[in-house]
Amino acid sequence: EEIRRKRQWENEDDTASLEATRPDPDCRYVDSGERSYESFSKLTAITRDLNTERSWQVPEVVIVGNEGEGKTSVVEMLLGHAVVSGPTRRLIQISLINNLDCETPKITLKRDPSIEEFSEGDVVVSIEKFPAELEKRNRAGIVDPIVVKYEYKYCWTMVLIDTPGLLQADQEGKDERERLVIEQTKNQDRIVIFVEESKEWDKAQMSALAETIDPKFRRTIFVYTKFNYHLSTLATGRELTQYLSGRPPSKVKSFFVSLFSPAVRSRSTSMEAFREKVAQSVKRDFDLLNNLKYDQKHEAMMGAQVLRKHVFELVWKRYNDSIPDLLKQIRSIKKQRSDQLLTVQQQ
Repeated sequence: EEIRRKRQWENEDDTASLEATRPDPDCRYVDSGERSYESFSKLTAITRDLNTERSWQVPEVVIVGNEGEGKTSVVEMLLGHAVVSGPTRRLIQISLINNLDCETPKITLKRDPSIEEFSEGDVVVSIEKFPAELEKRNRAGIVDPIVVKYEYKYCWTMVLIDTPGLLQADQEGKDERERLVIEQTKNQDRIVIFVEESKEWDKAQMSALAETIDPKFRRTIFVYTKFNYHLSTLATGRELTQYLSGRPPSKVKSFFVSLFSPAVRSRSTSMEAFREKVAQSVKRDFDLLNNLKYDQKHEAMMGAQVLRKHVFELVWKRYNDSIPDLLKQIRSIKKQRSDQLLTVQQQ
């Protein structure tokens, strides 16, 4: 009965509840300042020109979760627009590239040798047509990923890897799917986002999986989706505080986000419309939290915008930590070239 009620709730058109909110600035998407991206672009150009890319490795983020629990929706929240119109049946690798010439995202679906009709060349698509074009390639049983080149002025260069949803014990292909997904997490430099529906903690599965993949949780982020449904099952602020404080493991960075209905999503085809609906869903959650008189120490875990900010800050930190080694290599190259010039002059 609980599953039936949840599925009915998920498919209801929630336009009215979203439109009733008036999102605060804190609920909206905020990109880093333009100068930050310009500085990043200059540093990237230096590493390319001096052939020092090894010190400027591109961070990678893998998204893992059970089928149907909002994993791809997390990818969409990070990008700020719709990505695929159905469940992820195949690995999707989105290579974000900082490109100051792209005021809006330039999305290129790379040629796909695994499917004959898409094997000839690359295809550039608009944000509005991206989900439909991606869905044509989103076929189960193909090991090689769909590769997307995503150029945008307001992003760091990074890779998002959306994995097919993990299956339940009684579903055919469970073990093969699990091997495919876990293989993507083996690179110890990859950040892993584990996604799961908000539910009672004794029913949660991702913390156990995360512990097998990343025992010390050094590169782990937990995201709990469909939070507004779980909020509707809580009657008091005390119940809410007990729930939020009881998450396992409690010291690992965690976020609670809400999705909106398929009906709303299908109408939010532009980046502006999608981001507006995300902001409204965040404000709706805060209205529910305030009604329950929640403890504001948990505020930093709430909403798509803080999740996105945290992931982008982690990516920037990876680059920032590389700067000392990059400068060391630049000084070494400068010395080598000075020595070479001196030798030539002496001859």
